[in-house]
Amino acid sequence: MEQRLVSDDEVEELSDLGLPYDKEKRLSRSRSVDSTRHCLVDIQEECEKEIELNSSYKQFKEALLLKVKRGYHHK
Repeated sequence: MEQRLVSDDEVEELSDLGLPYDKEKRLSRSRSVDSTRHCLVDIQEECEKEIELNSSYKQFKEALLLKVKRGYHHK
């Protein structure tokens, strides 16, 4: 039997952190390295989109960009 890329305990931990049920089931059923990696990439892309849409992230990003621009002007 091939060793899984993600253990059941790791899937459960991701679930505890808020992984949607459909992704949890898909990840649990993934038996090949390729299908597991594809599922993990999908999860990562979905999380990135959620973070980027978050207003706190947008405010942080804008503040960081402003600080960086100010830093370059002072040199």
